[in-house]
Amino acid sequence: MTFASPEAFILLLFIPFFIEELRIRRLLGRFSSKPSPSSGQSSINHSFSDSHSSLPKSFRQKIRRSLLSLLSLLAFTLAVFALARPQSDASFTEVEASGRDIMMILDISRSMHALDFKINGERVNRLKALKKVVVDFIEKRKGDRMGLVVFGDQAYTQCPLTLDHKVLSKFVEDLEIGMAGSGTAIGSAIAIGLKRLKKIESESKVAVLVTDGKSNSGKLKPEEAAKIAKELDVKIYTIGIGSGKAAPFPVQDLFGRTRYRQQKMEFDEATLQSIASVTGAKYFRADNLETLEQIYAEIDKIEERVEKAKTWVAYEEHFLPYLSLALILFFSYYSLKYSLFLKVP
Repeated sequence: MTFASPEAFILLLFIPFFIEELRIRRLLGRFSSKPSPSSGQSSINHSFSDSHSSLPKSFRQKIRRSLLSLLSLLAFTLAVFALARPQSDASFTEVEASGRDIMMILDISRSMHALDFKINGERVNRLKALKKVVVDFIEKRKGDRMGLVVFGDQAYTQCPLTLDHKVLSKFVEDLEIGMAGSGTAIGSAIAIGLKRLKKIESESKVAVLVTDGKSNSGKLKPEEAAKIAKELDVKIYTIGIGSGKAAPFPVQDLFGRTRYRQQKMEFDEATLQSIASVTGAKYFRADNLETLEQIYAEIDKIEERVEKAKTWVAYEEHFLPYLSLALILFFSYYSLKYSLFLKVP
């Protein structure tokens, strides 16, 4: 524990002034001059035979001085500690970092509604299964900067490259089918991801493209985008998600009710294989949750480069608990002094 403003401890010299006020008055009264009877001042004699000091004191009177003195003393001392700004020590911490930059490019088009995946025996759509696997993948990638591009008819950056994996996971969990339209703009999505990776100085730049459809939107063809990725030295691992067979697909009837019908989804495996091959990466096929998890586990190991890196750990302030407790004690002091311990002249 260190203090950013240790000079504040000088204020502790004023602790004696926070002793209960009557004690100070008595101390000062000993040195004050008393008027002599010959000074000509008039006086009034009282007929009381007993002194006030001889009267029995209640428990409240007995503890008044000590309790109020203690409250004021503790409150002042804690306030001084808060002003001194206690902090955690700053230091360099050695951590393991792989140093990769990974941009995830995920298809959230309408076709991801297909219900051909299962989680714990429950049938779920493709996007829900994908989100589960991607979040697990993110949590394991300590030290990597990761970002998220999503696409349908349109493609856009949902989250730029970041080391804050909790924020990135939240973005993934909040994805909904159709957010970017119902089409499949694979080329545009790759271009958006490359734009983010291009500005980053890194020895390892990776994109992971996941789609279940055939490119039918966007101005840039997937093959052209792959050539650009090769020039930028970005490897694109591609994952085709879905069985390629007919799968239950939700549709609405004339009355707005959700019905399910078997529908075969278009799947352009050749294009995904070409993208991976051109960029020096690999293509994977995921037709169930277990396979999808294995694919991400394999990608996690590819080109893994663990190194030691030193990270600066900043100061952490700890003044707030001291200040909060000081305010509570000051409030208690004045509340008791002018209520329960109020002295009537």
